[in-house]
Amino acid sequence: MTVFDTQFLQKLEYLSLLARRKYHGQMMAQRATRQLGSGIEFADHQPYSVGDDFRYLDWNAYARHGDLLLKRFHEERDLRVDLLIDASQSMAVGAGVTKFQYACQVGAALAYLALAQMDRVEIVTFADDILSTLPETRGKAQILTVLKFLDQQTTRGVDTCLDAAVAKLTRQSHTGGIAILISDFLDPHGCERALDRLRYHQFEVYLVHVHDTSEADPKLLGDYEMVDIETGATRLLTIRQRDLQRYRAAFQEFATSLETFARQHGMSYLRSSTDVRFDELILKTMRRAGWLAGG
Repeated sequence: MTVFDTQFLQKLEYLSLLARRKYHGQMMAQRATRQLGSGIEFADHQPYSVGDDFRYLDWNAYARHGDLLLKRFHEERDLRVDLLIDASQSMAVGAGVTKFQYACQVGAALAYLALAQMDRVEIVTFADDILSTLPETRGKAQILTVLKFLDQQTTRGVDTCLDAAVAKLTRQSHTGGIAILISDFLDPHGCERALDRLRYHQFEVYLVHVHDTSEADPKLLGDYEMVDIETGATRLLTIRQRDLQRYRAAFQEFATSLETFARQHGMSYLRSSTDVRFDELILKTMRRAGWLAGG
């Protein structure tokens, strides 16, 4: 597991996940949401009704216009962040840093970011089902718990079935919040139903599409015995230059279709090679894409 240096963690402290919807947090936090309550940031007025609290009457408005109006305020509440990290066998691919190691690095950084903002974080690893869960935790001091949990995880499972994992998560968990999926999205069952399920349960969905350079642009030519890393199935292939061209086009089409589906359904999507430093992905790419604010 990569150790986060002090300078990197200090930068993360000044960033916050952008939440574009209304959330009902459990505890007061450093985030000002659109939830109306008893905070200090003025939101708007509403007419006074019998039984309303006199403490919120706007006496200045009454003196000017004779109208009995109540002040309403934005209330700072915490946010629930669910991190779903793909731990299927296909994530073990990678000559240097594997896709799974990279996903854990990105996940740990995002978890720290949320914990530093006093949000609640739950981490789930999945393949054909949920494999491991770090229960909801809160507070920046819990980053060591997060790092220990992720350091103990390995790739396993038969294949990827995101929908099975999401179905169990939504049955066992809550409704609403942010769901961040970090995966190669090589799901033979497709990802659309799982993503629709998250939307139905009122999650704001962020997709981090991780791939290895050799997957996007392989250099193989000649005769090979190809082995499916998840199912173990083998196939003899003769790979020619035109085959590589078709493969590269198919890979790009797959990534584009996933991004298009995400954009059309109000989700955020980023694709990154494991060659990109994970801190650069967090501090630069995600900020440019509007995923993060501050700093």
